[in-house]
Amino acid sequence: NSMNKLYFLATLPFLIYLFSFNINSNQNNLVNCSYTYSTIPQFMDDNPPFNSMEGICKWVANLGYKGIQIPSWDSRCIDLEKVANDPVFAKEYKSKIESYGVKITELSTHLQGQLVAVNPAYDDMFDGFAPEECRKNPSKRTEWAINQLNLAAKASKNLGLNAHVTFSGAFIWPYVYPWPQRPNGLVESGFKELAKDGSLYLMNLIKMVLISAMKFILGRIYMMD
Repeated sequence: NSMNKLYFLATLPFLIYLFSFNINSNQNNLVNCSYTYSTIPQFMDDNPPFNSMEGICKWVANLGYKGIQIPSWDSRCIDLEKVANDPVFAKEYKSKIESYGVKITELSTHLQGQLVAVNPAYDDMFDGFAPEECRKNPSKRTEWAINQLNLAAKASKNLGLNAHVTFSGAFIWPYVYPWPQRPNGLVESGFKELAKDGSLYLMNLIKMVLISAMKFILGRIYMMD
């Protein structure tokens, strides 16, 4: 049972990604678009056209893609706080992206999500994902990460999105390879700690946002019928 839970935890990011892909396939079909979309973080660069949203969106559109996944940690791509707190600005931002020939499929918090819960063994390695002022300070880093996921959930709602992708932080990554053998109860303790630090709250918050968006879309479908 413990091993099954560990395998689930290890594959959770992929499952979340796959789930969001299926949802967005349905969403894009509703607007008569192909479901193919591009994840742009790995392409962002200091050289054009990869150093601005206009440049990379047009590049992606010219390749035939219909949508893009926005990396919420890159300020060149999105002002996450402003999109989360200003619905009017969010609408303008969405329109600007669409004017480049693509739609936003979802926001991504892959980097921030990992920082919600970090095993101390990984502190130095994960610090690189955090702002300078949060490094060497695990509690401040976690607080920043939780706020980032909250902002992403609000921003997703303001953008009318029905999916979100992230990596869930975990305390037990050092124990994925079971040697020496894990003591009984270690995996269960890891899940309990994750629940304590607010990860479940964040997941439930994002779930509520997605459910609300899905209800809206289903209502539109019903009206069309």
